[in-house]
Amino acid sequence: MSEVELHTLYLGLLGGARNEALRGELEVALPTGLVLREDGKVALDPDASVVSALRTVFAAFSKAGNVGATARSLREDRVQLPQRPQGGADKGQLPWFAPTRKRVRAILDNPRYAGAYVYGRTRVERKAGKATRRSLPPEEWQVLLPDAHPGYIDWPAYLRHLETLARNRKASGCGDGRAPQPREGSALLQSLAICGRRLRVAYGNRTRNGLHAYYLCKREFPGAGPLTCLSLPAAAVDRAVDRIERDFATLWDAPSTSHIDRKQLLVLLVEDATLDRSDYQATAHLRFRGGRGETVTASLPRPVHEVPRASQATLDRLLDTCTDAEAAKELNRQGLSNWNGAPFHARRVRDIRSQYRLRSLAQRLAEHGFLTASAMAQRLGVSVSTVRSRGRKGLLQRVRYSDGQRPKHLYAELVNQQPAVTETRCDAPETDEPASRGLRD
Repeated sequence: MSEVELHTLYLGLLGGARNEALRGELEVALPTGLVLREDGKVALDPDASVVSALRTVFAAFSKAGNVGATARSLREDRVQLPQRPQGGADKGQLPWFAPTRKRVRAILDNPRYAGAYVYGRTRVERKAGKATRRSLPPEEWQVLLPDAHPGYIDWPAYLRHLETLARNRKASGCGDGRAPQPREGSALLQSLAICGRRLRVAYGNRTRNGLHAYYLCKREFPGAGPLTCLSLPAAAVDRAVDRIERDFATLWDAPSTSHIDRKQLLVLLVEDATLDRSDYQATAHLRFRGGRGETVTASLPRPVHEVPRASQATLDRLLDTCTDAEAAKELNRQGLSNWNGAPFHARRVRDIRSQYRLRSLAQRLAEHGFLTASAMAQRLGVSVSTVRSRGRKGLLQRVRYSDGQRPKHLYAELVNQQPAVTETRCDAPETDEPASRGLRD
């Protein structure tokens, strides 16, 4: 009888609290940033710094689209978040803390910041003798009174935030969830790529342009565990998608347009992109909103041993008369490519020289008797400035051996009063004959 009476009393108290909540009169703890005035009405915190910090959180989330990026952005901007203790020794004080994912998520989840009075947002479910408190969607809350008091955002904005958070939860990782909100990474199809399942984006080795991105799908196979069923370098596929004509191309190509801006623009056009690969050919089947489709293809990087490269002999001949930058320019003119299909540049030529132990232009000139300005000055018994002056006037043979705005030269004495060669010439050798007749003579 005592248990029945206690349960009846509990239900009566619970019903009374719910009736007060239906009228918006049940007092509940307010989150930091909202205060209860003396007249019993809820208002924004009188501390302007508190109001500014909370408004910054909502603005950052609207731009970033996910909790982690919002917290990072706030930390990078050195924004701190307030926390008014509800009790204890610190009650009445206002400590400030660095933004964390948990704190940002709690702010975004709380409907009081949208000016709504709510009651009964959770439900206790008992299963196998264990009680679990589960959060409910807004339509299942016991009491919801929108626009009950001032807020930091309006109710429609709060619902959009909840939808974004739910979408991000469902689509985190590789699976069948809905598309996540675009994020800051360079992979253009991050929220759209599928292979029958939603692909996730993985980032590998860092390059000069940022981290190397891949579209990746891993699945559990019976008896084998998780295996990769598809892996595509993102850069090649993204370049193919870039070439699709759009009405807002000017905005797309603007330097101020970030990776996340381009992804959000693409989401407006594309429903999804089904990726596939065959050997070193990638195919992206784009399905636009409205039903139209388009297919783009891209060549994928090949292993080093399979890439058409400049032969060692070709580069060796070029280095008879060319600096590294000039050799790279000539290799590109001949249609030869780097190991990953990219054009050559001076640094890559230096790496190849080191790999194959090829001599540089300076070493080849030194073998033909060319000296630095200081060595030539010591040999002739004159000053360095005199050597350089004679080189400019053609009284000494002068050959440039470096790249850049301040070229460096090597010098040689004239032989049999021949006209001085004052600059190196980088010509494309068509045969196996040495390209530097002047140096050989």
